[in-house]
Amino acid sequence: MLRVGLTGGLASGKSTVAAMFGELGAVPIDADAIAHGLLARGGRGVTAVVERFGTDVLDQRGHVDRKKVGAIIFSDATARADLNAILHPMIREEIAARISRLPKTAIALIDAALLVETGMQRGYDALVVVACRPETQVARAVARGMAASDARARIAAQAPVETKTAVADYVIDTETTLDRTAEQVRGVWEKLKQRVQS
Repeated sequence: MLRVGLTGGLASGKSTVAAMFGELGAVPIDADAIAHGLLARGGRGVTAVVERFGTDVLDQRGHVDRKKVGAIIFSDATARADLNAILHPMIREEIAARISRLPKTAIALIDAALLVETGMQRGYDALVVVACRPETQVARAVARGMAASDARARIAAQAPVETKTAVADYVIDTETTLDRTAEQVRGVWEKLKQRVQS
């Protein structure tokens, strides 16, 4: 089995690239989706998050409102570190459980925004970084309805793209067309398959 980390900054195209790898046969494990589950009503992370941030972060259904939490953590580095300390161990545990259930020939693709920031990539066999310029990230985020100031705050809270690409085994450059991005993904996929076979 090959355990491949996939990361990239806000609006870098990471989800698009993850979907492309999935179509080629990778088994995607989405850390953000796991976090959603942890923060949904009855999720393992709800009690600890409410203890730290108060009941104001809950919506009417008892789910943690991610927008409310986001507004807190992206303007307060201590609050962000506290949230990460609560959720990241649970996320790592769930990722490991999912990997353990996969066949030995699988290529598991662990899709997570903060792999490099948390050092999690060191536990995987390869790291793929999806990269584009920060101004492209802001433009894409704004096109999705996010305020430019919020986009910049989120990008500033993540490691710079240069830091991520410096530790990458493979870089997918999304400052290009979807076809060219897909071509890069296919090239990386062939290399990953060769590693599994060898």
